[in-house]
Amino acid sequence: MDISKIILGTANFSENYGLLNSRISNTQIKKILKVAKDKKIKCLDTAKEYKLDLISKKQINRFKIYKKINLEKLISKKKILEYLNENSNTYGVTLRKPDLLLKKNGRLIYKFLKELKEKKVIKKIGISIYKTNKLKKIISLFQIDYIQLPLNIVNKSVYQSTKKIVKRRKIEIHARSIFLQGLLLKKNDQLPSQLKNLRHDWKKIDTRLEKLNVSRYTACLDFAMSQNVDKIIFGVENSLQLKKILEAKRVKKNIPVFKIKDKKLIDPIYWLNL
Repeated sequence: MDISKIILGTANFSENYGLLNSRISNTQIKKILKVAKDKKIKCLDTAKEYKLDLISKKQINRFKIYKKINLEKLISKKKILEYLNENSNTYGVTLRKPDLLLKKNGRLIYKFLKELKEKKVIKKIGISIYKTNKLKKIISLFQIDYIQLPLNIVNKSVYQSTKKIVKRRKIEIHARSIFLQGLLLKKNDQLPSQLKNLRHDWKKIDTRLEKLNVSRYTACLDFAMSQNVDKIIFGVENSLQLKKILEAKRVKKNIPVFKIKDKKLIDPIYWLNL
């Protein structure tokens, strides 16, 4: 396990996260962060709504922070500074809905972020994407340091097309959603009702992985690690799960991509409409 590649996700630290409504207690959060620090994980992925302010600054400030921001709300220098100052150790700023860079205030906001980078207030500027239709234009106009994208055993398409677009550019690829918000670790009969049409696919995945003698857990992790990515972002439900992930050994087997007919069922952006 290459610990230097890991960014610990914190989306389920303070809200009911995803279709599984995953949320963990403050006591468990502290245990997770202690394990992360002891195991030498150096980075956290956060956003304002994750409410890391509920945890002591002393514990949070041990990590480099990758912080997501929404350009629709942060439309002035003052608001961005207020947002970033909540964590003095913001390492990377990740722009949500990066298409907004191509609209009215996009250039001004990017200019200010670039100034912060030049002054070493932040180290990197990144974007978070679900599709690549405007990626070429964005990276031709703006200097982007990293791209967050979904990558897992049922969805490799965004990663593949992004890799082609950023070829020869020094842009890092950060893989997120490697467990698909925990759903890829569930059996077919444990899926939420909104995704019942995936149950047959999940059963087929189990059958294939049983033949390979690989657990879902190991398959997801090893698949992500085997791709040409710079960082891997994932969250955990408890400290024991984090230990298990960090102690996992790579398997020398080719984990396949499992094709799902209805792409909307494996894309969280569509789940609210199910």
